[in-house]
Amino acid sequence: MGLGGHVAALEVYDKQTNDYYECDLIVICAFGVFVTELKHWTGRIQVAPRTWLVNGSQHRPDPHASNRFKCKLLRGIYSHAFNTLPDLWFESVVVLTNPEAEVTNASPTKSDQHNPTFSSIDRFIDFLKYRQSHAVGPVLNAEQIKAVVAKFESLRVRDHVKGYSFPGFEVVERLTQREDLAELIVRPTEGRRRNLQRFRAFFPPLNASADVRERFLRKANNTLDALAKTGEHPNLLRVWRVPNDHGHVIEGSEWSEEGTLADLLDRSPAGLPWEHALALVRGILEGLVIVHGQAVIHRMLKPENVLLCGTVPRLMNFDLAYQLEDNHVTVIPDTAVIKPNPYTAPEVYLKQEPSEATDLFSVGVILFEVLAGRPPFKASADLAAAGGHLQPAQLKVLPPATPDIALQVIRTLVQTEPDKRFQRAEEVLELLVPVKPAEQIPLPSNRELAPGEHYDLFEIEALHAQGGHSQIYSAFRGSQRERLALKVFNTDVSQDRAQAELKAAKTINSPYAERVESLGHWRGERFFLAMNLVEGPSLRQEIEAKKLPPVERFIEVAQALLQAVSQLHGSDKVARVLHNDIKPDNILLRAENHPVLIDFGVASVPGVATYVGTEGYVAPDLRNGADLEFCPSGDLFALGVT
Repeated sequence: MGLGGHVAALEVYDKQTNDYYECDLIVICAFGVFVTELKHWTGRIQVAPRTWLVNGSQHRPDPHASNRFKCKLLRGIYSHAFNTLPDLWFESVVVLTNPEAEVTNASPTKSDQHNPTFSSIDRFIDFLKYRQSHAVGPVLNAEQIKAVVAKFESLRVRDHVKGYSFPGFEVVERLTQREDLAELIVRPTEGRRRNLQRFRAFFPPLNASADVRERFLRKANNTLDALAKTGEHPNLLRVWRVPNDHGHVIEGSEWSEEGTLADLLDRSPAGLPWEHALALVRGILEGLVIVHGQAVIHRMLKPENVLLCGTVPRLMNFDLAYQLEDNHVTVIPDTAVIKPNPYTAPEVYLKQEPSEATDLFSVGVILFEVLAGRPPFKASADLAAAGGHLQPAQLKVLPPATPDIALQVIRTLVQTEPDKRFQRAEEVLELLVPVKPAEQIPLPSNRELAPGEHYDLFEIEALHAQGGHSQIYSAFRGSQRERLALKVFNTDVSQDRAQAELKAAKTINSPYAERVESLGHWRGERFFLAMNLVEGPSLRQEIEAKKLPPVERFIEVAQALLQAVSQLHGSDKVARVLHNDIKPDNILLRAENHPVLIDFGVASVPGVATYVGTEGYVAPDLRNGADLEFCPSGDLFALGVT
């Protein structure tokens, strides 16, 4: 007996969100329906609950997060069309199809676990065979399977306009998808900045009453309203309203490839050292001082709602925040919608009025987990049954080297009774900060460095350029006052990312490419690269000034750039390094016929990964949805366009 039928490359329309959702493969078996996401990623892939880690530094959203919504959508269609057939389970499956990928934590084939991930199509088939041999309960017969396949095929639309679009942006990845919310990573298609941004689009319920709709819109606007009061702060994620033609509330914000505190904890099962834990919790408390000062209580503070930008934690997702001023209170209509978790204070479930101590309960649990590698309990409601406070057996999970002041903070904050906790974030900061005076430095920012400012052997001369992730300065080095360039990264750029750019740039030694020398850490705040100073206009400036070169000059410049790219790629069959962002902006003209290729910020080895580059300079045939095949021909395409 075969495994069943299948439908490939189907886009399913959802009326609620007015959008189409692409299903790579739907396998309809007698014992279930498997909605399958196919990923052709290369490199080292570590499967994790929330965010996957690729090649040790790239963070990718768990594909199951958005694929589960497709399961729910298809299940609804099945139930409506076949109400007399068995109630089948719709399972999210992810298959990594590239044979060169090294996958860890993939699912075993002999397993009943939900949301499985497999390292090859063959292992997925073995899984289906195992499930078939262990199937119990009502199943579909061959004719019924054919009917379901036909129904799904009937949904296929040859030509359509995507229902949901963002003018000036393209969707890179869907983080989450529900009936009422789509969370997406987007990239501008216009201009030269490649900054990833997060859009959250809120969809009001269809045919809802005026009261329900008003309550929904209040929640949708809550983060925008709450943070509008606070202004910008390093520990708060900046948000803005995104104009759209649909009448929906769309919240825009910055995004970091580092992921959230929850992702960091997933990668740190044994917890973090005290110094690291202190810096993280201090940043969270600094953010709470600001929002509490504006009479805003977060209420849902947990690791998933703390974005990490480099080493800086930023509070986000104030959807259920409690705002005291102007009688603006977002009411949680039913506490049953809040899943039991360790971080939400008990009074929230009891519908009691929250206070600053409500958020501080969450801080106590987060501090415990950051140190121990796991929270002290599965649900905060369990605390009441244990006397309303942590027991000695729970505290023994903490590392022996945990400072006494940290134990005091955890004991005091993690209590059922709000009145027994510290009442203000400032109180907790005053206790924790003196533990390590070196932490009392100002929070880092992406400020412009002033001429004459010193660090180590370097002295800033002047700002030359500014991009989405860095600033370029001319500088002096040492007593000989040697002139060079410094690329100073923003605070959200990690050491791994800066180190990767250094490594990529050092693979080439050509007069037609910038020479990157070393990596530094400006006052312990921002990483920077020291490189040779190339003075001259960019090719972009020459183009905008309409300075068309003679044929001879054009040929000389083109030959020089081809020489640089050829050396970068190497002579082997497989290229050593790819630039991935060749464009007029990244070519400086030192002299009339002497181009210099700069900016190795997105350089990589060949493979398939998340799309990066500049629109118009990326070969269309190398793109596949949110992914891009990085190969030598991609650099040559960009050079040809340039």
